[in-house]
Amino acid sequence: MAYLSKEELKKMRDNIKKVFPTKEGWKLSIRNRNHSTVCVDLLKGNFKDEGHRNVNHYRTTDDDSGRFTSSINEILELSVENYDRSDIMTDYFDVGYYKDISIGKWDKEYIYNEGKSVNWDEIKKRVTSLKIVETLKKD
Repeated sequence: MAYLSKEELKKMRDNIKKVFPTKEGWKLSIRNRNHSTVCVDLLKGNFKDEGHRNVNHYRTTDDDSGRFTSSINEILELSVENYDRSDIMTDYFDVGYYKDISIGKWDKEYIYNEGKSVNWDEIKKRVTSLKIVETLKKD
């Protein structure tokens, strides 16, 4: 049964804020819904996008929103290990936690920081450094 504790969410939030810091213009909402789903909403960012939309976290693309989604997925997996023992044939679902990633929020549209751009190589370096730190913590 999916369950996400406060401590696990705090670890996820801290790691996401290390990669997407507020001082660079990023604003994210990271919350726990029903103790089973981590919800990550990008409210303000440095790439051009419009309005509000949910993002399919299974399918990542080479555009900015796809790179953002894959980075968030990596950070979440590094922070708290997830498992998926679901069996669709028997209508049985067993995961560690669910993910809900969106650009904007249902009541607040995404805001693009004019004049700022994203250095995806730098973001990738930050995620890689998180991998190293998390690996060292586990050993």
